[in-house]
Amino acid sequence: MAKIESIEMALDITITVNGKAPKNSKEQSISFEGGDADYWHLYPLFEKLVKETGEMIDLYADSEFSNGSLLKLRQLLVGELERVKAQKEIQWSVYTGTQLQPEKMDIFKVLTRKDVIQKLEKWVSMIDIANKTNEKIICLGD
Repeated sequence: MAKIESIEMALDITITVNGKAPKNSKEQSISFEGGDADYWHLYPLFEKLVKETGEMIDLYADSEFSNGSLLKLRQLLVGELERVKAQKEIQWSVYTGTQLQPEKMDIFKVLTRKDVIQKLEKWVSMIDIANKTNEKIICLGD
């Protein structure tokens, strides 16, 4: 089997502290890696979000959500959370990219419903904290 080499881009999502990125806040942050199935599962939602707020949750760039855009983010995440909770599958395959060498091949990774639910619930909770404390949700891409 061919070894797949890739550069994994990371995305950290956190709550600001006094309007700025905190130094280290694992309790109130979530992360995605570029090859993670959860990021690519949520990607259509991120595309919808950019159309509605002008902000894209991207592996390569930063974005910021406050006030109306924060509420729109919450609305979309809650909708996805409800959809995932209602589905019957406990796991499914998600397209995460294409290997080009030594031969072209689509790459799929398994995503579990439990993992998606946990991440979405934490993210919604972070948004609720940001709303209560008048802070922002920031997304820091590599």
